[in-house]
Amino acid sequence: MRKQQIFTMALLIISIFQANAQRVCDVALILESPDNDAQFTEGDNIPVKLYVINNGPNPLQPGDNIYITKPDGATDMFVPNASIPAGTSVLFINEPMEATLPANNTTWTGNYCFYIAYNPVIPGNFNDPQKGNDTVCKRITIKKKGSGTNIASTAKEDNSLMLYPNPSDGIV
Repeated sequence: MRKQQIFTMALLIISIFQANAQRVCDVALILESPDNDAQFTEGDNIPVKLYVINNGPNPLQPGDNIYITKPDGATDMFVPNASIPAGTSVLFINEPMEATLPANNTTWTGNYCFYIAYNPVIPGNFNDPQKGNDTVCKRITIKKKGSGTNIASTAKEDNSLMLYPNPSDGIV
């Protein structure tokens, strides 16, 4: 009887450790748009299409939390509402974001980035061993409204009219 109790206790301990083992999910981001080297004017809508991909080996589960920081510094939480198998991507953001310039800039060119901000250790959440694919950027330019160069903004104002050669003899 004693051996049976020890065996039962051993099975119980093993099952507890396996229940607490974290799943491994290599999560990455794919930024489909905007395009690289795209140019925008302040106040324009930047078309953003961002995917979350699970590179596996385990599936993401409903309730897993992935915190994604956007270029404006805000953080959104992605929580799958269904299992996401390895090798599958899910559209997370498909909406325009306003083009804004840093203070005192007339033109800004730089990396427009999204990155996974690591979740605090949450019991039952997954472990992402590959952090190198958790940031995605596109290089864009944002110009201040009205900062473009055109004929009207560079021409000198001159109210006189001169025609040459002038065939008139001064009599009108």
